[in-house]
Amino acid sequence: MNLFIVGDVHGCYFTFLELLQHWNPAREMLIQVGDLVDRGNFSPETVAAAISLNLKHPKQTVFLKGNHEAGMLKYYGPKARIRTGWSGAGAKPWSSIMYSLICSCPTLSG
Repeated sequence: MNLFIVGDVHGCYFTFLELLQHWNPAREMLIQVGDLVDRGNFSPETVAAAISLNLKHPKQTVFLKGNHEAGMLKYYGPKARIRTGWSGAGAKPWSSIMYSLICSCPTLSG
């Protein structure tokens, strides 16, 4: 099986969708090497797309936790002091679905 590797999406949902147009799940494994969230205006939507892909193609998708996901967990996770939700352009409340996906992402370094 070939690999289709994507990294540093940073919440750019429409760019992520554009990249996925080139992925062939029947012949390629999608590996997202971290930094799916942050910076862009659509991190929640990007994570929702990742969840959907993972449910539809569980054996053809791998989402790794990057430093931006780790930062989100640090600031918005259950032990964090910040509990108000997402900030910045395109602000949306923090979602438990997003938190669950980020928590379930493995890291390369452990």
